[in-house]
Amino acid sequence: MNFDVQNEKITPLSAVGIYILFMLSSVQVFNLFESGRSDLWVSVIASVLLSVPTLLICLRLCLLYPGEDLFSVFYKSCGNAVGAVFTALYSVYAVFVTAMAFRFISEFVRTVSFPETPQIIILSVFGYLCCRALKYGRSVFSKFCLCLFPLIIFVIVIIALFSFDLYDVSNFRPVLLHDIPQILNVGWGINSYSFGETVLLFGFISSVSSKNGSKGIAKKNMIRTVVWGTVISSVLIMGIMISNVLILGEETMKRLYFPYYIAVSLIDIDDFITHIEVIAVIIFIFTLLVRAGVGLSVATAGVSKIFKLPKAEKLLFPIAFFIAVISLRLYLNAHQMSLITEFNKYISLVFQLPVPLTMLICAEVKKRKLKKK
Repeated sequence: MNFDVQNEKITPLSAVGIYILFMLSSVQVFNLFESGRSDLWVSVIASVLLSVPTLLICLRLCLLYPGEDLFSVFYKSCGNAVGAVFTALYSVYAVFVTAMAFRFISEFVRTVSFPETPQIIILSVFGYLCCRALKYGRSVFSKFCLCLFPLIIFVIVIIALFSFDLYDVSNFRPVLLHDIPQILNVGWGINSYSFGETVLLFGFISSVSSKNGSKGIAKKNMIRTVVWGTVISSVLIMGIMISNVLILGEETMKRLYFPYYIAVSLIDIDDFITHIEVIAVIIFIFTLLVRAGVGLSVATAGVSKIFKLPKAEKLLFPIAFFIAVISLRLYLNAHQMSLITEFNKYISLVFQLPVPLTMLICAEVKKRKLKKK
């Protein structure tokens, strides 16, 4: 495996697939925010709007340095010393985000399927799968995601159609039951765990290629990736949120950690098609595999960049093991997941806006100085 983006080109379609799957992995987390569950779909819209500054900043950086990965941009825009500091910070952030994905999958599996299975077993299996998925590089991982993407979208649409008879429109009313500050607060939390984390995603898909290697075409591909990825993932997430509300209602959702799984488990078509929730479990595991794979790849690339290691693949398993150990210490049980998601809002804010903005200012100043010369 090679993390050098010059040798690890990702096609635009694969980049869109990774983008959307990365966002879909956060669907189950949204119900952990304590208020406004019936208006979660409105909060999703608010989260998209709140993420626009971060998306524009990261997109501008990618356009200034087409084909460069996140850490190369740090060094080129801010110099070696500051670049190394930013690289270290974002490597730690990538470890934290990946640890959250690891722990969330273990809590999900223990809650819905294997309550007696030790956490370390689930985390070890999931970490091994992430390492195997990344073993042959980002390009191969992106092709795996591209194959996975249409299948998952198809299943989500089919589940929505099968759920139609379960919809209760009265659960959807009244719209905007909660006040605007409450909805925006939940939107901020959603943004911190989904669209705002595209700052890490950019570190993975920044090597979007063009057929002839043209930087101009590569820039256009990056813009298309961000626009289409954001639009499609927003629509899908809002659709899932609305479906959960229509089937379960707010009062039921308040008592659940994983409402989408419960909503899908209610589907029963004449005793012929049942237990579709198993498919929902598989979908969620695969999307979390994409999220964790992206985070693990970025963390490994960051550590490799700091210590100037020629072969980053040797770090995959040690870092994955380290992340698994950290994930065990994040919280004690599923009840505390809501606390860590609330805490994540404040941690993510630093990495999703002030630091990228500082980096963009440095990059713009440096580019203008080079033009004057």
